Amino acid sequence: MFRIDGSKIWLTQGDTAEFRPIIEEYTGQEGDTVYFRVAKIYSDEPVIEKVVAAGENIAIAANDTSNLSVGSYLYQLKLMSVDGNISTFATGRFMLEGDIHERTER
Repeated sequence: MFRIDGSKIWLTQGDTAEFRPIIEEYTGQEGDTVYFRVAKIYSDEPVIEKVVAAGENIAIAANDTSNLSVGSYLYQLKLMSVDGNISTFATGRFMLEGDIHERTER
C-alpha cells in the first residue's frame, strides 16, 4: 500500500511506489534537481535517497524498503536549482508498515 496524506507518506515494506513532487510557485530550469531523502532522524545518513530532474517522478523500488525496519522515519524533499539556489520544499513522516505476507521474489 502506498498513500500520501498531507505531509505523511505510508508505504508497505517491500512494495513499490512512484510519485511526482509538486513544488508550489516554481518555474523550472533545465538542470534543476530534486532530492528525496528518508532517514530515522535528521542527523542520520539517509536509508533511502533518490535524485531526479525537477518535474520527474520519484520511484521507490521494492529493495529500497525490504530490509528496513518497520516504523516511523522522516523524509525531506529538496530542490537544488542549476543557478545554485537550494530550497527544502517538503518534510514530514515516512511511515513504513509491515507486510503480513511472505515475499518470495526478493
